[in-house]
Amino acid sequence: MKTLKATLAAGTLALMLAACSNPPSGKPLADLGKLSQADSLSYLYGMSYADNYWRMAESDSAAAGEAARKEYLKGIQKGLALASESDQYNEGLLMGLQVAVAQKNLQKELGVTIEPEMFTTGLAYGLQADTVASDPRYQQQFQRIVDAIGKKKDKENADAAGKALAAAAKKQGMAQMGPDVFGKVITPGEGALLQTGQTVNVDMKLLSLSGKELPIPMPKQINVGHEFADLPIGPVILKMHEKEKMELLTPAFALFGQNCSRLGLEPTEVVKVLIETKGL
Repeated sequence: MKTLKATLAAGTLALMLAACSNPPSGKPLADLGKLSQADSLSYLYGMSYADNYWRMAESDSAAAGEAARKEYLKGIQKGLALASESDQYNEGLLMGLQVAVAQKNLQKELGVTIEPEMFTTGLAYGLQADTVASDPRYQQQFQRIVDAIGKKKDKENADAAGKALAAAAKKQGMAQMGPDVFGKVITPGEGALLQTGQTVNVDMKLLSLSGKELPIPMPKQINVGHEFADLPIGPVILKMHEKEKMELLTPAFALFGQNCSRLGLEPTEVVKVLIETKGL
């Protein structure tokens, strides 16, 4: 097994070092002629990663594009070329890439950037002894800073979202129905006013301002006065009647908070909520 691993590593490394300046073109296995078992295994191993990539791209349309696929291939080549015989080095290399990727989310969610030199200085100190790394004071200080930065970023997002909401509502001629929510009645209700505690069937959709439906599942039934109670649309639902249809505008940040980026939304983005109440 050690010989096979060494052969695969050496062969793949040489291939990738050459490929960094000359990216390979994909070819069917049958077109490559007679291959050794190691080469055939390497080829099929690569195919398995391609299958994983396409599964990931099912939820990310940008990743399915040709340019994105080429970037992925270049990244794989670079990683293979940088790998060494040291397991610890490879683990560190992988973790460094993960931190770099996570940094993009950190920048988007908190508005701060990881400084590589300070990050590695803290890492180096923590690696001196396990008692240093596990000292609870550092984790507590870390959490305090994150909370403070988060509150500041939340306020910035809320202020910007409020301005965007007011502009969108004015453009669409909607009246304010509560904090962070504007709307209008599309179809007046034919039934009684909804009451707290009732369970009502609903048809709810989230759309962008351009009218594109967002791929975010919404409930088919809601408990009036309890579900969405802490969100801007909750009090509006309490004022609806049975068989009524409304169109609401509210900021993505007011609905999803810091989860916006995970749902593919900008915090300051204004979303449209279509809600139609059915029978109880």
